[in-house]
Amino acid sequence: MDNNDKEIKDYVIKAKKIPPTSYDYMINETLDSLPNKNKIIYNIKKFRKILATACCFAFIVSGVVFAKDIQKFFVEKFNSGKGIQTAVENGYIAKSNANYINSKVDVTKDQNNNILDSFEVGGKVGDFLMDDNRLSVEFEFQFDEKINQYKNLKSEDGTIDYENFGDLLLSNLTIMDDEKRIILFNDSEEEFDSFCKEHNLDYSYKEYNENYIDTSEDSLITNIDEENNIIKTTYNYVSNSNMPKSNHLTFFLKELTFRPKLDKEESIHLEGNWKFNIDIPKAMIDRESQYYKVVSCEKDNFDVYEAKATDTGFEIGITITGIEPPKMPDELAQKNEEVASANNGQISFSSKEEFISLYGDEKYAKMYSEYYNKFYPINVTGSPCVVWENKSEGTYILNSNKERFNCDMLNSNRKYNKTFKYIETYDENGFSKVEYTGEYDFYETFEMTKYDATDKIILVIDYYGEPVHIVLEKK
Repeated sequence: MDNNDKEIKDYVIKAKKIPPTSYDYMINETLDSLPNKNKIIYNIKKFRKILATACCFAFIVSGVVFAKDIQKFFVEKFNSGKGIQTAVENGYIAKSNANYINSKVDVTKDQNNNILDSFEVGGKVGDFLMDDNRLSVEFEFQFDEKINQYKNLKSEDGTIDYENFGDLLLSNLTIMDDEKRIILFNDSEEEFDSFCKEHNLDYSYKEYNENYIDTSEDSLITNIDEENNIIKTTYNYVSNSNMPKSNHLTFFLKELTFRPKLDKEESIHLEGNWKFNIDIPKAMIDRESQYYKVVSCEKDNFDVYEAKATDTGFEIGITITGIEPPKMPDELAQKNEEVASANNGQISFSSKEEFISLYGDEKYAKMYSEYYNKFYPINVTGSPCVVWENKSEGTYILNSNKERFNCDMLNSNRKYNKTFKYIETYDENGFSKVEYTGEYDFYETFEMTKYDATDKIILVIDYYGEPVHIVLEKK
């Protein structure tokens, strides 16, 4: 045993002295991925709103010239996760100085195809990040003063109401790289065929492969400058496979849409034609993952199929065999229905005492606790699935320098999955049948990056309330 191994072993022995992570645990995370949702309806709207605010999109400012001096600005602006911050601290950062590309736009509304107005809109790509899982981009648009006749960018008291402003959608956008690989296409099949014909591409609509990436997208308006009619919005394009190592990206944008917060209001469409070009920095092109292999694992039914350190995090994938989701006791299920019916379809409680008050007997609290503790084989954050139970150490990584790395919860684009595997079939009447395979898939991204990773590390999994230690070393 070398010194590093001994230090890790000694640190694991002392690990219980580490204060548990402060991240909140979303109790219905796994439920949302299953076909048989349980019957309790949780009153968690407020919690989701808080979580969405905390999980701001994380980006790296990029361009031609690398500059550590904007690190502080980057971290404060985007409230990024620790993995992204570490990448920034190690020079995985650059600044773009692109100029506006102007386009004439025609203004229409949902229910009326008549052109209401025409004026110029300038657009450009600002900061961006590209790694194996995602392309994150900040777009900036400068509008003519006329925009306020259709979408008011002004505030009455000097404070923009971002929550109720709605969205600015890039509703007809194609992203293609220098090798003619399509990173994103978000329009109709007819438009796709037209684009492929124009660029001599032999792709079929939604038949994804290494040259036509299956990509999801989400967005957030980050700044509205009402004096200059400028909006900055950040977009995250997350790949379901891997992002290519592109040298150059071209953005073909044909329409912006102001989608209101309230569905009863009409969307405003700005049809134009912008073409943005960016060069990917060498550090992002040459990105390489450092892979790890298993030295030892305390559980025979754990199969570590992925363990790699990247510039922005550490990804772990484990298949656990011999487990299935628990079946809710019939007595508890019946009581849930009774309590929900008596409380307008919602069950809300914040302590064991409140739960017992709702259910009328402590035996239901025991059933509830046993059921949900089995429903979540791996506790990532350490926060209990059942509100009245104690926190645990959670799941984390230790390197040889005695540093602890938690799940990178503030990185909203992290790759993760926590699912009991199942096979769904349909009978002749179209009714589905779910059969569980006895396997649980766990995939998560942690704060440790290539810059923190040592030759040997220990992954500590909180498995049904007990720590499981897995020793890994670089391949």
